[in-house]
Amino acid sequence: MCGIAGSLRWEKSNSNEFNNLKKIISFLNHRGPNFSEVKKIDNVVFGHTRLAIIDLDKSANQPMSDVSGRYFIVYNGEIYNFKEIKKKLLSHGVVFKTNSDTEVILESYKIWDKKCLDFFEGMFAFAIWDKKLKKLFLARDRLGEKPLFYYPYNGKNFNEGIIFSSELRALLKHPNVQFKISDQGIWEYLSLNYILGNSCIIKGVKKLEPAHFMIIEKNKFSLKKYWHLKKYFINKKNYTSKSEALDEFKSLLDNTVKKQQISDVKLGAFLSGGIDSSTILASMCNTQQKKKVSAFCIGFHEEDYSEIEQSKYLSKFFNIKNFSLNIGSEIQKDFLKILDYTNDEPIGDTSILPMYYLTKFTKNHVTVSLSGDGADELFIGYETYLANKLKQVTSFLPNFFLENLSSTVNRFFPVSHKKISFDYKLKQFLSGCSLSNFEAHFWWRNIFSDNLKKEMFKKYNDKLISPFSRYKKFFDDVGECDFIDQASYVDINTWLVDNVLVKLDRTSMTNSLECRSPFLSHKIVEFAASLKPGWKMNGFKKKDFLKKSQSNILPKKILFAKKKGFNSPISIWFNNSLNKIAKEVTLDSEITDFIKKNSIEKLWKEHESNKIDHSFRLFGLTCLSRWISTQKRN
Repeated sequence: MCGIAGSLRWEKSNSNEFNNLKKIISFLNHRGPNFSEVKKIDNVVFGHTRLAIIDLDKSANQPMSDVSGRYFIVYNGEIYNFKEIKKKLLSHGVVFKTNSDTEVILESYKIWDKKCLDFFEGMFAFAIWDKKLKKLFLARDRLGEKPLFYYPYNGKNFNEGIIFSSELRALLKHPNVQFKISDQGIWEYLSLNYILGNSCIIKGVKKLEPAHFMIIEKNKFSLKKYWHLKKYFINKKNYTSKSEALDEFKSLLDNTVKKQQISDVKLGAFLSGGIDSSTILASMCNTQQKKKVSAFCIGFHEEDYSEIEQSKYLSKFFNIKNFSLNIGSEIQKDFLKILDYTNDEPIGDTSILPMYYLTKFTKNHVTVSLSGDGADELFIGYETYLANKLKQVTSFLPNFFLENLSSTVNRFFPVSHKKISFDYKLKQFLSGCSLSNFEAHFWWRNIFSDNLKKEMFKKYNDKLISPFSRYKKFFDDVGECDFIDQASYVDINTWLVDNVLVKLDRTSMTNSLECRSPFLSHKIVEFAASLKPGWKMNGFKKKDFLKKSQSNILPKKILFAKKKGFNSPISIWFNNSLNKIAKEVTLDSEITDFIKKNSIEKLWKEHESNKIDHSFRLFGLTCLSRWISTQKRN
């Protein structure tokens, strides 16, 4: 696990590129504290910071070249099946100089070119330079677990070259990358508290999307997708029975977890006590000695938000070591620091706070941790899926009745600051019931409505595109599928890759911890997509298939526990310990160049008076505001 950066310039004479890359790499040291190096190879300068996980020897440091000196690579990630691929390469006569997965990627590219991507099981972002053909190859893993930002060298096209980096803030240290905030980026961010797809908050910067590769040659550029998840949703696999599918899944999961435990450093697991992380932990205990398994959990003094008791209960059940930590008053002094560390590009997910503490705490004991991320999207675990089902029940009611009911509930139902409280869910549900199925699914993820954005965004113009259009495109991709499958496909391609995995990468890499997510093995993702939707959500039973797979493994207390999610008590904090800090950030900063100050003041007033719970909106604005002011200072 590492940080990578590089620049390709067709004019070799620019002697400043080496220093430019050194500056970029200095901002990626947290991603790889064990070793860093910048190397100039004719038209290309590659930089790398290393967090040593596989093959700790210095011979595995990067940038790495093959034996011939023709090919060079910088790589961030892990290839879990690299030993299997290595055997194939040995049969082709390849001679290896290291025991690293980095060299396996490089040699795979030499043998199979872009087709090498089909062999890799893992998370990755890498760049390979072919010195002879003057060709740069960039690729990103199927689900986008590892990030890659890029910028045309001249800011317009690739005629002069390209600059790339694992992080946006590092990329911005290159003198050619201009700090110009995108109005479209802010417009999208206000909708969702994150930015979708290849878009970026900085004009001209793009993200290489998941499951894509890019080839850059002189006067030639191509960008292609190499893996298509939609075909697995559309072409369902025929099983003789559900039992057959359950057996296949358990075998697939155990094989995946076993591969993802390969490490030359200490390894553990996140354990909230929910079904997802518990399933991963159970598989770990099944595939290696329990004495080698350690579980890590974070909690809060606010009882509704803490999952430490469930974590301890399950650790005791499996007789493994449990490490847990309660977060209290320290959030007050850490709050802005956490935003600065994790806000590479603004992301307003409140769970970034506990995730930061969890990764920092875990890193005190191990260097690699497994997580349960991805199960909710694959096996239908979110409340929004339940809302989709319930919406069908209300479909016979006229829209004017639903709109009036929603207005009445908003006026008279008291605001509660409990974790995803009933009043919050009821209000969100009713406000989306009068919409189409597609619009409602987007609405239940929505932070600021278009009308509210138009009212508060100073730079609004009718050329701004609603992020709903991206949602609709993904719905259309699998338009022939059941709506639950459509919603799952959309969430995998939006919420999961652009929010959940971004948060996981940012928080873990800030603390130099590698996180692995077995549910995101592309084989498990393909398997889940090919299941009948009624198996995954049985009536109103969410995640029914996953729970059945663990029925003889996990205790009932865990199997049937109410889903809590991994949010922080931000609504409570914003009325108490973080009130002054967050208000100062949102009301006394450069954000008012974009958002009307009186609109922000109104949100605070309504939240503080318990009239409306604006915690998600205010947290998103706080993250955005802090990012703008911090970047301008730097």
